[in-house]
Amino acid sequence: MRDVFDRLGVRDVTQEQVAVALDDLENDGVIVPVRGKRYSLLEFTPYAAGRIRVHPDGYGTIYGGGGDEPDIYVDRRGMKGAMNGDLVIVRVDRKNPQFQKLRQRRLIVGEV
Repeated sequence: MRDVFDRLGVRDVTQEQVAVALDDLENDGVIVPVRGKRYSLLEFTPYAAGRIRVHPDGYGTIYGGGGDEPDIYVDRRGMKGAMNGDLVIVRVDRKNPQFQKLRQRRLIVGEV
């Protein structure tokens, strides 16, 4: 947080405001903490974020939002207590993705 504050170089912003903004970005799934309290944009990590829809059988799906973003399948063992509608961060292997076929759709496999 201190590094982000220093790099901003804006005199009108306090450290507390930067901390609140970082918390908001993290809660919205835009950034993710890596290696302690360092941050990275989600797109540069092996993670994806989205609202999970839980099926009665226990597995979940995060819809990619169209375009080139794939939908993500989360096996019930990989749900780790996530509930329907939760904003979750999901680990996916983008370089060597595994796929699951579900109702004539091809979903990439992830884990909460």
